[in-house]
Amino acid sequence: MECLSLYNIALRDVPTDGTALTWHLGDSFFEALDQHEIEHASLDATLRVRQKAGAYELDITMVGDVEIPCNRCLEPMTQPINTEATLIVKLGEEYDDDGDIITVPADKAEVDLAWNLYEIVVLGIPIQHSHPDGQCPVDVPFLTGDEAEEEPDDNTQSPFASLKDLLNNK
Repeated sequence: MECLSLYNIALRDVPTDGTALTWHLGDSFFEALDQHEIEHASLDATLRVRQKAGAYELDITMVGDVEIPCNRCLEPMTQPINTEATLIVKLGEEYDDDGDIITVPADKAEVDLAWNLYEIVVLGIPIQHSHPDGQCPVDVPFLTGDEAEEEPDDNTQSPFASLKDLLNNK
């Protein structure tokens, strides 16, 4: 199992001109976080840290592939990931993460990025992710746009049919 302390950044050790780090995020990273949405992964993460006006700017780039369940057939599919994010970290009294700015205790001056890296990957996955049309390995009924818009058979009573009749009988 992967040690998540690899993703702790000691901010006081960052040179004034910045620094860059790279990691490979594989299956063991996601297993260590106990997350099961991503079945397999091969991602390269690049972190660039710069000091800016009393804070630290962390630019993260994530490139690679993850294997996730297809929305249509639930079988595994490969989803390419190519995403970027910027985090602002400042030193303060106690830890706080309001989404835009992360505050870490000044006496420690260390930020744990493991969960942030995971979130960046998950946010890089499209909401609708599925195999290309007709390529699901399991036979799944698939409606094209035309079929989905067709009127139901007269034998099938729509729950809204009576409302439609009300509109027609003004």
